[in-house]
Amino acid sequence: MDIGFADDNVIPQWAKSSVEAARKEGIVSGRNGNQFVPNGTATRAEAIVILLNTLSKL
Repeated sequence: MDIGFADDNVIPQWAKSSVEAARKEGIVSGRNGNQFVPNGTATRAEAIVILLNTLSKL
């Protein structure tokens, strides 16, 4: 299942449907180079953006 991120091959199969749903809803958009970086650590700013994007969907 290709979900549109450049590093799609390192996103675990069990997480792909959730990552795709979050991307489609505009909650996450990835980092530079259209990378999701599933093994990376989110910065404080990235975490706040995710929270604000999630809250805007309520």
